[in-house]
Parts: sequence; C-alpha cells; structure tokens
Amino acid sequence: RILCGINGYDCSEFFYLKKVQERLSECDITKPPSMHNLIDIMIMLYMRSADVKNLREVEEPRPFLSIGKNPIRARELLIWIQRSILDKFLFLLKNKDGNTNIAPLNQFLSRHRITSYMLRKIGADHASRVHGGRNDSCRQYLRQLACRHKIGHALSVEHYGVMNDRPNTPASKQENSEVEDIIDLYNY
Repeated sequence: RILCGINGYDCSEFFYLKKVQERLSECDITKPPSMHNLIDIMIMLYMRSADVKNLREVEEPRPFLSIGKNPIRARELLIWIQRSILDKFLFLLKNKDGNTNIAPLNQFLSRHRITSYMLRKIGADHASRVHGGRNDSCRQYLRQLACRHKIGHALSVEHYGVMNDRPNTPASKQENSEVEDIIDLYNY
C-alpha cells in the first residue's frame, strides 16, 4: 500500500511538488499557521512529526536540503511553526514516555488517504527532483541526504521510493542533440 513496487506511490494532487511550493511561497509568517502550513513545512524539511519541535538546521552534520532552495526562508518557516506549537499544535509535544501523539495529524491527512509517515518520503522525493537528481543513483543519494541518513547505507532509503506526480508538460524544445532525442523517445 505504501509503495506500489516500481510504479511508485500515487497520492492526491495536494502533495504535488508544484502545489506544495506554491503554498510555501504564500505562507504569511505574521499570522498563526494552519494545519496545512504545518504539513507543507513537514514536507519541505522531510521531518517526522516528532522532529518538528527540536529540529535545528544549524546543528545538522550533513548538508541541509529543502524543496525551497532558499535556506533563509526555510529557517523562517521552521521557526514560525516551532513558535506556534504551544498555541496550536500541542499534540507535537512529547509526553512523559517520549512519544508524540500523531493522531490529530493523521486524522487531518486521512482525507488525502495518506499518513504522516508518508510526508517524509514525499518530501525526500521532491528534494531529489528540486536538487537535480539526474538518475536513480543521484536521486537515491539526495533522498539519503534529505532524510539525514548515514550516507553509504543504501538500504536506509530503499523504501523512500518515487512518488507519482503529475506528468511534466513538454517545454518548448531547443536544439537537442541526437542523443537527447533518443533519450526523450524512450522516456529516460
């Protein structure tokens, strides 16, 4: 159910890269965030719900990736969400056992037939596209960086597979070489 083999994961249009980027660019950090804002920021930063309160991009030992290439804006949005946890998102605080209650988040996401577990995978897949993953190996490496896994452990992101997104509309082609025409012909 999570990933349908090589075919990838089909999810609602709400999670398409372009839609998420548009909503992130329209975020007004002077107003209180909504649950939609929280979800978009979790996708942008590939976070588990337990990471939202404590994530600090400065302390990350590996390169910080975001689907928005502006790290200053990403930091502003993260701080905006973290400051509103005590007011709007109390469920993100850990209880005395160290667990985070993700039921409200999953309940909100259920209308899209998805769980919070998938947000991180969707964000990592978007990052591999935004940062120029040209082939499967490069995309896999970018997914590892995005999810803050130890690089070199290929199994760590095997399950962070490709999400099926809206097909790209062909842009006006400039003079392509013969090789590029062949690659386009076979959809590589």
